Amino acid sequence: QTAAALKSLLNVEFDEVWQLDRLGLSAFVEAAGGVIVTPKVDGVISPPTAEPLAIGGGSAINLSGMYASTYAVDPSIATDRDRYRRFDQVFSSLMARLDAGTLTTALPAIGSASRSSMDQAELISFIEKLQQLRAVRKPRVILLPTITATYNGEEYLYLLTAARTALIKAGVHERIAP
Repeated sequence: QTAAALKSLLNVEFDEVWQLDRLGLSAFVEAAGGVIVTPKVDGVISPPTAEPLAIGGGSAINLSGMYASTYAVDPSIATDRDRYRRFDQVFSSLMARLDAGTLTTALPAIGSASRSSMDQAELISFIEKLQQLRAVRKPRVILLPTITATYNGEEYLYLLTAARTALIKAGVHERIAP
């Protein structure tokens, strides 16, 4: 469903899809024995089910799964680019720590928190290729245009296409489908 929605919105073909939610990221980090990140500024990581953790800017810190996933996708971060930088710190450290043996054990343990159109062997091969590519160069980040819209009293972030952008500029205020 995610690939179909993105294909429709962006007019991009997907060969395979791997979707990892916050619990899945946390489980992967646990399987790797934690990740090391170096925050830019002092702050606090406040997972929903654990005590807050103070972090110092410029100091490397080893984070367990719950803290790493909260750090990586903290909704209070002001910009998408800053959020991506945090996610990339966690994901880069994670990719450096995982090997085929760990992946074989971790993937089944994550369960529904990691959904894929590939079988386990294909997914492990994909992750290994991703590790190799990330070792050679950093990924290029392209931020897609988004808009925050309220639906049923809750705010959602939606991707925009050129046509949707034109409708919004013209004053259309009904729900923009994700």
